[in-house]
Order: sequence, then C-alpha cells, then structure tokens
Amino acid sequence: MKKKQLLSIIGIILVLALSFFGFGEDASHPTEPNVTTSPALIDTQPSPSLDEDGHYNSKEDVALYIHLYGHLPENYITKDEARELGWEGGSVEVYAPGYAIGGLSVGEPAEKMYEMLDYTTPLMPKHKPRYLMGVGTPTNIIEAVARGVDFFDCVMPARNARHGRLFTWQGAINMKNAKYERDQTPIDPECDCPVCRRYSRAYVRHLFVAEEMLAMRLAVMHNLYFYNKLMEKIREALDEGRFDAFRREYSEKLARRI
Repeated sequence: MKKKQLLSIIGIILVLALSFFGFGEDASHPTEPNVTTSPALIDTQPSPSLDEDGHYNSKEDVALYIHLYGHLPENYITKDEARELGWEGGSVEVYAPGYAIGGLSVGEPAEKMYEMLDYTTPLMPKHKPRYLMGVGTPTNIIEAVARGVDFFDCVMPARNARHGRLFTWQGAINMKNAKYERDQTPIDPECDCPVCRRYSRAYVRHLFVAEEMLAMRLAVMHNLYFYNKLMEKIREALDEGRFDAFRREYSEKLARRI
C-alpha cells in the first residue's frame, strides 16, 4: 500500500473516532452570524447552567447580543435608512438581552471612536445594556460610560502589565524606568491592592530587570485590581449622581504618563 493511501486511511479513522467520541462541533449550538454570544451578565437574567461536558443546557442560558460594527463618519447610516432596515423608529429596537458595539479601537484616533459612540448609542434601547468590545484605556472607559456604554472587555490591563506599564490614580507609569531603581514607595500610594501593600516600585522594577516571572504576575495583579476599582468608582459616581465631576477629575488625569 502506498504511503499517501495509508495516511488517508489513518486520517479518515481519526475523524470518525473524534466524531464518535463527541469532539466535533456541537450541532445543537450553531454559531449565529454577526451576533456576539456571551454568558448572561445582568441581574435580570438567570445564571447560565452547564451540563457535565461544559455545554449550555438551553438557549435561555445564553444571552445573544446584537452586534453593531462601528464605522467612521463617511459610512454612517441615517435614521431613515435605519427604518428601512427594520429598526423601529430609526433605532435598533430588536429583541435581544443587550447590544454590542464592535469594529472600534483598532487603531483609529480616540476622538473618532467617541464620535462613533455619539452617533451609535442614541440608536440603542436605553433599557438594555450596551457592550463596547475591546476597549480600552481607563480614559476610554470613562468617556464611553459618559456616552451610555455599560460594560467592556479588553486585554490592555494584563498585556500592558506584562510589559511594565502600570496604571495608577495619577496616570500610567513604566516600571522599567531607571528613576524607580531606589523608589521605596508603592506602585500607587492610593491603591490598596495586595501588591501595593507589600512591595515597592524598586522591588518590582528589580524583578522586571532580572526578567523574573514574578514581575509580570505582580504587575498583572495590580492592573486588574486597578481596573476593578475604576469600575467600582464609576458605579458609585453614577449611583450618587456625581459622574460628571468624576469624569472631570479623572478622564484626562488617567491618560497621563508619569
């Protein structure tokens, strides 16, 4: 038997075996085009339940978000065009637990992203959560919340941390800079995360210079804590009716490099 024929037979056997033992795509949960699938993330939705194989038990356990890809101004549609697409009243009032905005934060200036949000979010139902995909810096988040966005996802806090860029309440710092070599203060004196409570800037910088994995672990812990605290402060400011003041105090400050 020729080598190519033997390999073909082996390949067919492997495919059949994988299909038999359930390693193929789950046909009962097809992927919907242009829809972001996410576990239910709001209090009004029941917690998703999974079977022993990690699959969702029913359609009710998954929140399907209408996904609106962002475009720059020259590609905007008018409200009349929105109505022609079936958007009632020129808005995207389609049944869905929430609405996602994508296609932004891919290299365009922040001002263009904000301009797109200014145009897009008023078209979305006010009683449904708005999700901005792949965003962003602390300033991006504050500005997006000001435009009606509710939640976000982004690799930035972890990825930047691994390269030594840490976020503080005075701005971003580069822990690899020589000026921190003998700095015995915390990464952020205003932060109460476990890293800031125990380690100095000088120690964390030493770990980066020595290429110790602990440097990245501590940096990621700090940045994730900072982002969680940022969202907590935003929620408190919204609940207490002082978000505008919070935005004025922190939007520009958190964009600084110190």
